[in-house]
Amino acid sequence: MQDFQKLNYQKYTPSNALTNVVQAIWFADNQQNAEALTFKILSDGAAGIVLNFGDVITYQRKDSQLSVHKGCITNGPSTDLLRVSFSGCIYAVGFQFYPATAHYFFNGTLDKLSEKFLLTSSTHFWRINDLYSKIEKILSQKENKEIIVSLVEAHLLQIFNRTQSKQKQMLTQVINTIIESSDLSIAKLSEQQGISVRDIQRLFKKQVGISAKSLMGLYRVRRVKEKIESDDFKSLTSLATDHGYYDQAHFTRDFKKLMEDSPRQYHRYKKRT
Repeated sequence: MQDFQKLNYQKYTPSNALTNVVQAIWFADNQQNAEALTFKILSDGAAGIVLNFGDVITYQRKDSQLSVHKGCITNGPSTDLLRVSFSGCIYAVGFQFYPATAHYFFNGTLDKLSEKFLLTSSTHFWRINDLYSKIEKILSQKENKEIIVSLVEAHLLQIFNRTQSKQKQMLTQVINTIIESSDLSIAKLSEQQGISVRDIQRLFKKQVGISAKSLMGLYRVRRVKEKIESDDFKSLTSLATDHGYYDQAHFTRDFKKLMEDSPRQYHRYKKRT
């Protein structure tokens, strides 16, 4: 069972100017920790940054792995299950973008970050080392977390104000349609948004880092996962049908690919917890 309380995990909603482009600013703060803690996290298809001021954090996804002691981590866009491990003293500050908005903040195209963990530098994220140093100074003065949140918001707002464009706003609209729609294909998306299939594929490669089809599949599984967690379904068969699956085998395969457990196994696990 994943016990996020051991992280003393705290999540802050960004200010109004950033609400639609930054999901959350979060803290993990257990400086007395002496355990090795590992968590499994279903992807949301978005990229994020973690500033680690404690001991080692290890990010792992399939064959990719990165361990960082006191430094900055970029978690690139992916649909695969993520494992995050903490060892020793824990103090991390993170900010997570939306699939539709990460492209506002990173230098270059998102396909360069896809499926990767990277030591973050100012080459691909504007003045990240300056932000890290400023937060480190605040921590040494034992200031409260609200001051750090304000500092992070100011930094992100500077980037956002410099990088907005009509093309990026169009991509945001396309991705929001994917997230909100349970029955959607690339062809339907193209027709609804008045954008060619080829342009959609090009946009996603450069500005999201994963394909539109992969993102659709990911959010379909996320909706199923939420239904299972709330026990809000009549049967697994009806749950599959309600979410556009034509057969149980396809439903089970897609869920297990992203969650490692089958829908039935995951339901049993949630019932126990």
